[in-house]
Amino acid sequence: MSKLIKIIIVNILLLGFVSLMVITILDATLIDAKSITNIRTSPIPAVRGNIYSENKKILATSIPEYDLYLDFFVIDSKILSLNIDSLSILISSLFNDKSAEEYKNSLLEAKKNNKRFFSLQKQVDYTQLKSLINFPVFKLGNNKRMDVKSYNSNKGGLIIKQRMTRKHPYDLARRTIGIDRVTSRRVGLEGSWNGYLEGESGHREEKYIGSNVWIPTGRNIKNSVIGKDIVTSIDVLYQDIIESSLKKKLLEEEADYGCVVLMEVKTGYIKAITNLKRLESGKYFDSYNNAIGTKNEPGSTFKLISLMIALSDPSLDISINDTINTFEGEFKYFDRTMEDARKGGYGKITIKESFEKSSNIGISRIITENYKGKEQDFIDRLYSILDHDFMLDIAGEPKPSFTTPENYLWSGVTLPWMSTGYEVEMTPLQILSIYNAVANRGEMMQPKIVKRIESNGFVSNQNQFTPTSMGVICSEKVSDLLIELMKGVVLNGTAKNIKSEFLELAGKTGTTQINYTLRDKEEMKYQTSFAGFFPADEPKYSCIVVINNPKKQYYANTVAAPVFKEIAEKIYNLDFDLFRNKNEDQIKDLKLTDNKVLSKKRLEFLSNHFEINKIDYLQKIVSKTDNDLKKGFLPDMTNYNITDASFILNNYGIHVELSGRGKVVNQIPEPGTRLKDIKKITLFLM
Repeated sequence: MSKLIKIIIVNILLLGFVSLMVITILDATLIDAKSITNIRTSPIPAVRGNIYSENKKILATSIPEYDLYLDFFVIDSKILSLNIDSLSILISSLFNDKSAEEYKNSLLEAKKNNKRFFSLQKQVDYTQLKSLINFPVFKLGNNKRMDVKSYNSNKGGLIIKQRMTRKHPYDLARRTIGIDRVTSRRVGLEGSWNGYLEGESGHREEKYIGSNVWIPTGRNIKNSVIGKDIVTSIDVLYQDIIESSLKKKLLEEEADYGCVVLMEVKTGYIKAITNLKRLESGKYFDSYNNAIGTKNEPGSTFKLISLMIALSDPSLDISINDTINTFEGEFKYFDRTMEDARKGGYGKITIKESFEKSSNIGISRIITENYKGKEQDFIDRLYSILDHDFMLDIAGEPKPSFTTPENYLWSGVTLPWMSTGYEVEMTPLQILSIYNAVANRGEMMQPKIVKRIESNGFVSNQNQFTPTSMGVICSEKVSDLLIELMKGVVLNGTAKNIKSEFLELAGKTGTTQINYTLRDKEEMKYQTSFAGFFPADEPKYSCIVVINNPKKQYYANTVAAPVFKEIAEKIYNLDFDLFRNKNEDQIKDLKLTDNKVLSKKRLEFLSNHFEINKIDYLQKIVSKTDNDLKKGFLPDMTNYNITDASFILNNYGIHVELSGRGKVVNQIPEPGTRLKDIKKITLFLM
């Protein structure tokens, strides 16, 4: 072989080797590129922080729920074939929605088609998932019991998609707690404190398995950071009281909506707040936060502010015992006639009586005659009282509004009507803040609902929110006079029907015509309210009740005021600091409440301190529970300990999920739900 031929052969071999290497490298590059396109980074949503009541009861929390899918490409055919019967029986008994035969057929069909993302079940709770991953096939023959965190979907074929669901164990103060939603604006505490609650998202690696399905690889690039917890001033017992008391009256009156706010006098902390609106079905739902976000003409509850201004004015020499002529119940201001509720009027009465009887003519004449020619002085004094941002913890509070002399809407009838609560607009919370200040010897406290922010139980100084004074709006002397006037309303005036045998109440009724400009065209609509505090001599709590457009009655003394009385007596009966002044006869006369949360606490207290047979009471509960179950309805499990509750429900094949510790205070679904419609029950404990 010539030298030339040898050179040619060597070059050909070298060329072939180089080509092979290039092809190999290109193939590897293409494979790597393809692998890279099958991997992506996706966010790991942070677990949202909890919202707690004052004594650390959970008002809102995030609970994991799981959607489960099967990757039959991973599941071994032989293992499935050997275990299909037992697996189908176990799944059927766990979820109780299909027969074992139906599950068996659907699993075999999915395996036959080698489905990679077969939907097994959605909205599975953690307890169910812990059981499921230890079923045959999914467990892969492991002898040790597996947990959720260590489960590998690449081996067991079970794809677990976790999502966090916001739960409200007590189902109380829903609008104030708010709504956590991604697709639209968050509201309430969930919205205003979202920056603390939301935490910090992480990132994880996911791989593509086909059919537009991505599953986690198990590698987290960055872990998420749990959100901080919000501790509020809400007391779940008081919240339960105000909601049930308000709802009962709203149903009686078929009113459009109502709200109640309960505040601690010395601190301004909101202890309870509710807003209930009538739906087309006739039921009431905690919807828009009218207590904080809706301002309208308050009516006669504003008369307290009018007299506060006049009694505080050093240029005026006014006594609550001065007399004023209300004539025969009608008085003309220019082209408009002001009327008193009582036909024929009250004649000559004192300023104190004008307030007690809620005389429009009496109050308006006091203001107009003393501020004639110096209307701006009255407005300036009003401005100094109302020019505040009252509620900072929850967004959406409007400023109080009223007409001023320089405004083109001002007329000769503005001041007289303003003095009686028209031509001025305030929210219920703003009105309550003024009444609370009077009860607090003239010092106005900023309404607060958030007490502190916690991170893993730790509270820094800047995240501890102490009571805040908004300044003194009247002297102690004037405060004492106004308290005397409000006591008189309950003892001798428009609210004497709510006089209590157990404690002294103080406050003011307010009845407002909410469409008075259309009185000749439409049926009149009214808003009733009562604002006050209790006990009157040493006020601890202030409260406002507002009921809009009641259909049966329309005077505040018969609509809003009785709700105030019921709330005051129940809280007085529950507050152990106030309880010390009661005697046994008073206790026995007070009615036992039907409130779920309250009844347990009161039963314990009363049975410990007075002769109330707790055993007889509980035996009646057990008997009713058994009857409900036999009839096919879910019973009320309130007051049961968890051992008894679980035993009873499990005997009827009901899966029990728990939240909290102690005895049952609430449940989902509600009592009375048909057993055949129930897959599981969640019991909330405290």
